[in-house]
Amino acid sequence: MRVLVLSQSFAPVFEGGTERVARAQARALRALGHDVHVIAAAPADQVGRVTVEGLAVDFVEEDFPPGDLNDAIAQRLWLERPTRRAAVLAIVDAEAQKGGAFELVLIEHQASLSLGLVPALQARGARVIVALHDLFVTCARFFRDPPAGITCPGPGETLEACATCVSPEAPGAPAELLLAAVTERARRFRQELSAADLLIAPSASHARRLSALLDLAPIHVVPNGLLTDLSPAREVKHAPLTVLHFGHRVRTKGVVELVRAAESAAQRGAELRLILMGTELEAGLDDELLGLADSFDLELFGAYERAELERVATRCQLAAFPSKALESYGLVVDEALALGLPALVSDTGDGATPGALAERLGGAGLALPRPVDAAGQTAWSDALHSLAREIQEPGQGTRLTLWTQAIPSKMPGPREAVLQMLSLLPPIVS
Repeated sequence: MRVLVLSQSFAPVFEGGTERVARAQARALRALGHDVHVIAAAPADQVGRVTVEGLAVDFVEEDFPPGDLNDAIAQRLWLERPTRRAAVLAIVDAEAQKGGAFELVLIEHQASLSLGLVPALQARGARVIVALHDLFVTCARFFRDPPAGITCPGPGETLEACATCVSPEAPGAPAELLLAAVTERARRFRQELSAADLLIAPSASHARRLSALLDLAPIHVVPNGLLTDLSPAREVKHAPLTVLHFGHRVRTKGVVELVRAAESAAQRGAELRLILMGTELEAGLDDELLGLADSFDLELFGAYERAELERVATRCQLAAFPSKALESYGLVVDEALALGLPALVSDTGDGATPGALAERLGGAGLALPRPVDAAGQTAWSDALHSLAREIQEPGQGTRLTLWTQAIPSKMPGPREAVLQMLSLLPPIVS
């Protein structure tokens, strides 16, 4: 089967979590014997075709052509990008001439592409799967994490708050124009997603949240799976408690709050060490973190490869991911468990059901409140303090020991994910 994967970006141009999933699933589809092609967006100087791990990847230009305010709002808020849509479809048509039409399209993310692609690709004979990796389809700023003083609208509510939230992106735009734009954005996304042959989300938590916000069903749960084969640490590690956080280093992931929690625990007598691995994506963040760590050892690493992550993990007993965002999956939780590390994670659930990170964790750790207020911050500090004290008197009954024993021996990966999504496609009606 000829398969097209569409992604907002792709290696080597840029690779965050969504792009890692896109690459892993494209590789898994190819390993199953499918003919896989990738289209993604890139800056103008990187437009063209490259080969990434045997995959043909076409990059279309992501820059916005000049236009008036209305045009800029249309392009940025509700992805009316005819030039980019035409560029994607031109590649699709050229590929059809060379090797036959694409029978399946997997849209991993639309942010750098355009709306209108689902019906256009279906008109060319493809069935279309849309993967909903985050909250972008409900929020122009991706995360439904507004500035202070703004509350995201709930299901069925009007979008005045959204218009206020995006106003810094369109300085000088009248409030009524922005309200019309975000309302049109919601309508168009709902229309586009309703047309897809299959909607998938990586966690039950995320699927529930999107279903409520979009009034769309069904959204099927297809976990991304472990994207990188990692070897668990085998050696016994003693005090002090050494905690690992890894991934791109940004405030949204709660790294400032994690350092503050560790500092508070250390000031109360806990012996611990904190290791942060990943690229600093916000200027000055690392200096701020180092300035907060007076009473414990804080180590910062930049970009890392698998071997270095495995090596550092052998020094640790615990991972920690205090994300403040409404996470949709938790690739890093899968990776921590594969490294043999139980974890502390933020619970982004609704109180009755667990959030996405807690879903990935199972019984191999503890879900704590998001550290977005004093109560959440205290919960993280108390957890680090008590665990550090426990490990100073190790025994078979410690929570770390029990959590480590709960880590699954085998974790599904991209192959299982693509097989599941293919099994969920409705049968072709002739």
